[in-house]
Amino acid sequence: SSLAAEGKHTLVVSYNITLLNYLRDLSVRHDAARQVIRRQIDFLNFHYWCKRICHVSGNITAYKRLWQSSDGDDSSRAPVLNDDLASLVRRIYRQHERMAGLPKYDAILVDEGQDFQPEWWQTLRLALKPQGEMVLVADKTQNIYATAATWTEEAMADAGFRGPWAELKTSYRLPPEVVPLVSRFAEEFLTDEEIDIPVADSPDVPDLFPAELRWIHVRTRSNALEACDSEVRSMMKRLRKDTAVADITLLSGTKMGRKFVQRQEDKGISVLHTFDEDRATARRQKRQFFQGDARIKATTVHSFKGWEARHLVVFVATVQNAEDKALLYTALTRLRRDEYGSCLTVVSCCDELRAYGKSWPEYKEY
Repeated sequence: SSLAAEGKHTLVVSYNITLLNYLRDLSVRHDAARQVIRRQIDFLNFHYWCKRICHVSGNITAYKRLWQSSDGDDSSRAPVLNDDLASLVRRIYRQHERMAGLPKYDAILVDEGQDFQPEWWQTLRLALKPQGEMVLVADKTQNIYATAATWTEEAMADAGFRGPWAELKTSYRLPPEVVPLVSRFAEEFLTDEEIDIPVADSPDVPDLFPAELRWIHVRTRSNALEACDSEVRSMMKRLRKDTAVADITLLSGTKMGRKFVQRQEDKGISVLHTFDEDRATARRQKRQFFQGDARIKATTVHSFKGWEARHLVVFVATVQNAEDKALLYTALTRLRRDEYGSCLTVVSCCDELRAYGKSWPEYKEY
C-alpha cells in the first residue's frame, strides 16, 4: 500500500490463489484508500498473470494450443504449468520488448517463493521496469510442493539476487506455547529438509498470548468427522466478545472437508469453503475465499498456506510421505497469536503421530 500511495505500479504474485485474497485484505486494512490500491496494485496468481499477458499481446491462440495435449488431470497439466506457459510468456516479452500494451511494473513482490520454479521468477523479471525492484519471500520448511530444492546456488546466481538471504529467525505470528511444539515436529518429521526452526519472540511470558492447544487421536474417519464437528461447535460456544464465527477455520483434505461442509449445511450452518467437486467451481470458490466473510471457513492446507487464524481445527489423515509432513507442519504454523487467546485442535487418525500428540498440553482419544 505504501508503494501504491507513491504512485508505483506493483505486482503482488503467488502460486496460491487464496493467499492473494488475504494479502489484498491486509493491504486495504493498512490503507483505507481502496481505489488507489485497486488502481496501482495487481494481485495475481502466477499462471493467471501469464494468461493475461497472452491476452493483451494477442497470443491467446498460442495459449490455448498449450492445453490441447492436456486431458485435465494433474499429470498432463504439469508440463504446461511448470514450464511451457512461462516459456511462452518469456518469448512474448522478448519479441515485443517495446510493445506498449505489455505491463511493466515498478515493483514485483513474490510471496511463498518456495512454491515458485526459478523459470517463473525469470519470466517475471522481464516485466520489471529498468529501475524497478523485486522481492521474493520464502519459507523452505513449508515446501509442500517440493519445489524449494530447485533453488540451487546456480539458480540463485542467475536470478539477479545480491548477497545472502535476509533471514527472519523469530516467529511473530505463533503464540509462544506453540513454537516448541512445531519445532519438535520439524525436528522429528522433517528430517529430509534443511530446517529453519522458529524462535518465539517472547518465550518467557506465554500468558502474554495464551493458547488452548488440544490433540485428539481417533481410530476411524467417522470418529474424525464427529471430533471435527464437536471441536468447531465447542469453539462457537466459547467465542469471546472480540471474536466471531468467521474466525473459526477447519483445515482438512477434500473428502473430509466435503463431509464436514455437508454436516454443517444439514444443521443450517453456512460454510465458506473450497471443496466443490467441479474443478471450475472450486477455483471460483478460491477466488471468493475472503477472511472478512462472516461464515465459518473450511479449506485445504494448500489453499490456507500464507494465511492465519485464531481458531483452528486441523484434520490429518496420513503422514506417509514428505508432502504429508510438510502439509501438517504448515497447518500447525497457521495459528495467529492474540492477547485475548487462540485455539488450535488437531484431530489425527495417524498412529505414527500418537507419541508426538501426547506431548501437547491436552491429549485425548476417541
